[in-house]
Amino acid sequence: MNFFNDNCIARTFLKFYIVLTIVAMLFANVLLAQSCHFQLDLKSNSTYSTGCFSTTGSSHVSANHWEVKGTEKGAAFCYLEPRLNFSHCDSTDLLVGFHVNRTGFMQKSDYVAVLARSNYLADWEDVLHLDAALFNKLHDNVSYHEIVIPKEFYKDIQQLRVRLVVHSSINGSPIKIKNSEFFVSSAQLPLELRGFTAELNKRNQVQLAWTTEQEVNVSHFEILRSQDAQEWELLHEMIANNEEGINDYDFKDKPQGNGTYYYRLKMIDFDGRHQYSDAVAVKVEAKSTLTVYPVPANDQISITTGFGRGVATIQIFDQAGRLAGQQNIESNYAQLAVSHLPNGTYFIRAFNKDRMETVSFIKTSL
Repeated sequence: MNFFNDNCIARTFLKFYIVLTIVAMLFANVLLAQSCHFQLDLKSNSTYSTGCFSTTGSSHVSANHWEVKGTEKGAAFCYLEPRLNFSHCDSTDLLVGFHVNRTGFMQKSDYVAVLARSNYLADWEDVLHLDAALFNKLHDNVSYHEIVIPKEFYKDIQQLRVRLVVHSSINGSPIKIKNSEFFVSSAQLPLELRGFTAELNKRNQVQLAWTTEQEVNVSHFEILRSQDAQEWELLHEMIANNEEGINDYDFKDKPQGNGTYYYRLKMIDFDGRHQYSDAVAVKVEAKSTLTVYPVPANDQISITTGFGRGVATIQIFDQAGRLAGQQNIESNYAQLAVSHLPNGTYFIRAFNKDRMETVSFIKTSL
């Protein structure tokens, strides 16, 4: 009797173990399917391969970067290819991101490009091409670039190949790709952005507001601003709530001067993946509170601002843009001598940490 009871218990335990194993395997496959991320590690050559199409120039790998440089013998034309392993990754849009570090002015034929092909038999396609003119216009030598490869580009993600290609002219400046900052990853972050708005309030501040849902593994938001929708500056970083429910955020910006300002969000998760929101625009048309008396002026001018208390700076410029005078004030009122100025039209600029306004006046002789 005990034998049959023990046997029954053993069979029951075996069934339970089999079911538990199957559930664990399914759960693991779900997790692996969500894990679609490659991060370059130049310290381990098992994660990448490099080579050159040219017989001149140089290509060098260090722990910090991959460097391509044309020499006096000729140009360098080289590639770096990550060894992607997305065997457990679902078909998805893929974001390719990297930082380029140029040590000097790039020559006309220099460029950095991202190539991709859907399988081993397909031709390589140029999905991103960054020429020397683009780099030479940038203020910083280090710049970030990215491109999304849509899932429609390939049929099987396991066969997808991506290459980073660099061309450096003869005697060219070194072009470097920074280690660990080159990645290929799912383009979609684990959050839903339900709305992002920007409005001008009564205090002439830009009120930004956004709402998210289903935040999972989200690190923080970067608030970016631009005046041409091309070059963006970082205004502020905000830690994410990282909660699955509805999350509301807001931020106030105080732009200086009139014009159209563009804003967008950079949403970043804990493993470095990120995506951008669509840009929103706000037109700032602040009424000037700056007045100058008398006009025309001969000996001195009286200037009144609406800035309130606090340190402000008053500057006078001639029509050529040359600074003709300057004074710091701590109230709404100032007097400036102008008798020494030649006759003509001048511009008064008043500004503090929050605002800047300009008005013109005419200087004449008695």
